[in-house]
Amino acid sequence: MFLCEYILDFSSERVPGCSWIRICQFLTSLGRTPKIQRAELRLQVKLPVLSHVFYNGSPDKDNSTRSIESLGTVYSELNINEDPYVLSLLREGSEKSLRKLEQARLNLKSWAHDQMRGVYTTSLKIFKELGGWAADHYISEVISRFITLADTNTVQLRMFDLASEEKRYLANAFKQVETMPRATQPLIDNSSISDKVSKLIETLLENVEKFSGIIFVEERAMVWVLSHLLKAHRDTRHRFRIGTVVGISTSSYRSQNIGDLLGAESQKNTLSDFKTGAINLVIATNVLEEGM
Repeated sequence: MFLCEYILDFSSERVPGCSWIRICQFLTSLGRTPKIQRAELRLQVKLPVLSHVFYNGSPDKDNSTRSIESLGTVYSELNINEDPYVLSLLREGSEKSLRKLEQARLNLKSWAHDQMRGVYTTSLKIFKELGGWAADHYISEVISRFITLADTNTVQLRMFDLASEEKRYLANAFKQVETMPRATQPLIDNSSISDKVSKLIETLLENVEKFSGIIFVEERAMVWVLSHLLKAHRDTRHRFRIGTVVGISTSSYRSQNIGDLLGAESQKNTLSDFKTGAINLVIATNVLEEGM
């Protein structure tokens, strides 16, 4: 344990659930605030302005898009007994594999089912937060990328390789989903986005000149979709230079999610470009919030 000394500026207003003493105890540190030079310090510090923006409730999922409905139908019709993982357990026939087989059938648990479920669940979240265009765009992009990858690797895949069989199985299922054609996607307007995004765009447009900002979202996929939405929307596509930042895990224990859409290369120079002004709007998960 060690003692650190920080020079902190605490406002005179009391913050619920927070106090100078509690912060110092938690950090095992000694906090000091200026008294004589307080007014001078205020002149040098740009205090944040907290404002509230109110928006209407999220879209009703019962009125979801055709792509979401199609994806949900394909997902619900997946037959676990035709899944390559289940078939491999049947072929193995050991006591251990039969126990796994029972669990897989009971919980509908396999790589292909998990990936399909993840894409469907994420599409519903995107529809709720961003609107129909964003959800359709997400589904179209995920499916198109995965099918292209699976078709490209078909010649190289081994006949009895389980991972390869699972990818082919999932690709064939995805081909049954009715997606929005990528080439004919229109430049969107407010009729195809949620009121939440509409209010976000209004807020961004209030300070276009000398603008620099960060938008934090929770989902990794939401970062990618929101950035594409703002790049496509008629009111923002020529006004903001957008970059993205998400956490990148290098752990081999982290399962790969085909719906993430963002990798290390897509954010390689985002922070340096943001500092120089080449990018003036960053969309990020809380990994950037914690890092900064």
